[in-house]
Amino acid sequence: YGGVGCVERARWANKLVHGWLEEQKPGIMKKTKSYLLGYNSLYLQEPNPLSDEWTGESPPEAILCINGLFSSVDEATLFITEVGGLGLCGPAGGGGYNWAVKPDIALTKILVDRAATAYEITLVHSSSPSSVTPSPSSIPATSIPPAMRSFEQSPNNGICTLNGHKVDHQLNREWKRPISPPPAPAGPQPLYKIAHSRSGDKGDTCNVSVIPYNEKDFSRLEKIITSEFVHTVYKAILAPGTTPSINVYKLPGIKSFNITMSPALDGGVTVSRRFDRHGKTLSDLIINATVELPASTNL
Repeated sequence: YGGVGCVERARWANKLVHGWLEEQKPGIMKKTKSYLLGYNSLYLQEPNPLSDEWTGESPPEAILCINGLFSSVDEATLFITEVGGLGLCGPAGGGGYNWAVKPDIALTKILVDRAATAYEITLVHSSSPSSVTPSPSSIPATSIPPAMRSFEQSPNNGICTLNGHKVDHQLNREWKRPISPPPAPAGPQPLYKIAHSRSGDKGDTCNVSVIPYNEKDFSRLEKIITSEFVHTVYKAILAPGTTPSINVYKLPGIKSFNITMSPALDGGVTVSRRFDRHGKTLSDLIINATVELPASTNL
């Protein structure tokens, strides 16, 4: 939908599809997610432009995307039929529509008893950097040759992978550790001025790191990076109707935080209906949050 009021028309289109589908199969819309592609598809921020509470400014255009995850082809066919009805009975200003039905493979996780697992470390090494015919050997991790344990002792040793790919390495003896920026000032400020972050996925669990630029800010952030704070930041993307598991792991050895949230990725990569299935953009949410950094003397 384009032009003035495009968000309102997209909202009504979403309500029409909701009403049509619920009339034929009550409860089916619980298997769908609606968002405006390119506008709130990454973060699903609140208030959602598709909700009645939204009062923000209207963008030039609004692309309504409704995704569904169904247990049968019949449900999926009914879904796209009603969405297609917007072309004839939907709000004005629509710029066309398309749909697709495709199968998804759901993965189930199980715990394997530790006694039933085994592991082995296999290394392939050569005595010459020019060697292209390495001899593989299986050796315990504790018996790794000293030349492979320490590049300092043997900086020119050649290392090959099992498929014969050469791994070259050189020591840069002039390298110096970068100078860290000074500790952040006390007071309210966006977290990205204090730390950087990266996020990813493991099944339906989202993993987010918070890494202060200056190690001295780690102890100051301990008072801020809590499970309650994380829930406030991410509550819009956590599975509705559930009690999410949120863990904040403090890593004093590397002056960082590791955060896990589950369920948080709409079932995981293979079945997620989100635009960002891997949760790679979710680190941006936490570092854009405003925090009140205490003074060092207040800890």
